[in-house]
Amino acid sequence: MELTEVLISDTLAGQTIFDPFNVDLKFTETDSDELAWLIPLWADLDVTLTQVRADFKVHFNIYQFKAFVAEINRRLPNSTCAAQLAQIWAAHQLWWRGRDFELDLTTTPIVYSILNTSPDSFYDGGVLQNVDDVIRRAEVDVANGAKVLEVGGQTTRPGFTEVTPEVELQRVLPEIKAIQSHFPDVLIAVDTYKTPVMQAVLDAGVHIINDVNGFRDDPAKLALLKTYQPAVLTMHENRGKPYKDDLTSNVQGFFEENLALLAKAVPYDHIALDQGIGYSAKADNIQDFAFMRTLDKLNLYKRPTMVAVSNKGFYGKLLGLAKDDRLLPTIISETLMIQQGGRLIRVHDSKATADMIKLLDAINNSFLIDKSDDEIK
Repeated sequence: MELTEVLISDTLAGQTIFDPFNVDLKFTETDSDELAWLIPLWADLDVTLTQVRADFKVHFNIYQFKAFVAEINRRLPNSTCAAQLAQIWAAHQLWWRGRDFELDLTTTPIVYSILNTSPDSFYDGGVLQNVDDVIRRAEVDVANGAKVLEVGGQTTRPGFTEVTPEVELQRVLPEIKAIQSHFPDVLIAVDTYKTPVMQAVLDAGVHIINDVNGFRDDPAKLALLKTYQPAVLTMHENRGKPYKDDLTSNVQGFFEENLALLAKAVPYDHIALDQGIGYSAKADNIQDFAFMRTLDKLNLYKRPTMVAVSNKGFYGKLLGLAKDDRLLPTIISETLMIQQGGRLIRVHDSKATADMIKLLDAINNSFLIDKSDDEIK
């Protein structure tokens, strides 16, 4: 048996980029003994199979491919085929790295918990009034499996009022220090677009900077990133700037420029992407739903994508739901986007999100290869 990957790729910022969640393999010189177990295995995996004379072209999603690699390792350990598949798997792995962490997001999303300390945040403004409130909430989120705790002291809701960097830092630095003390193994992000705030929180040791302006508005930001080497979350936004042509090409064009810019300051695998749901041309507009439907259009950049749809105002506009009644549509929207490749699930309710991720993980990996063992574990 011989196999080769049929890869559609491009280059950006010196990187080979492609959709990591889909794998196309061509199998040649496959003998009858191999086909006797390969064909039933492909059927168990529900892959898309095309036969052209004696050759087989097989399309796997990333979950199917993970199971296929495991089965080949079981049947043909230390074989050339197993070694080739290990290389292909490694190329498709999706890592998000920072100065002192790395997360493998290839098949499983993470809970990215929101801790807003701004009193006018759109959903939970005023709920976390002091450090003790933040730590109590963080304890719950960490117990529910949150990998990232994001502190934010400046709301960017539609029509927000800007505060000074000094006020913002008063709202976030004590919380950062308390989280570091109580949860030393948890990653800390800060949601800010202000350069002085970035400087101060990076000095304080945070791992991730989330900038709604995409780090484009101040060259000093890039200098900071180059010095500190954090992970970054960069966002597209077009508030008040409706596009005259199609949405997807505009968003892709934004990220192609933005990724090239950021790759001058940090390694490519430090970057994650956010479409900017809630930052559309008009507040609570159909563009937000279009983003949900087309998240997979960003997969070609081979970077993790943010799912930031928790309790948004458009649920109220469409469904007439008060902000405390939006958990169900939030979970539905997150599920849709995870199935397209979303991996950073930015949420207010960590338990419901963690349960949803666990259920999706079970569904996505439910291949009944071993017919003697179908127990839920």
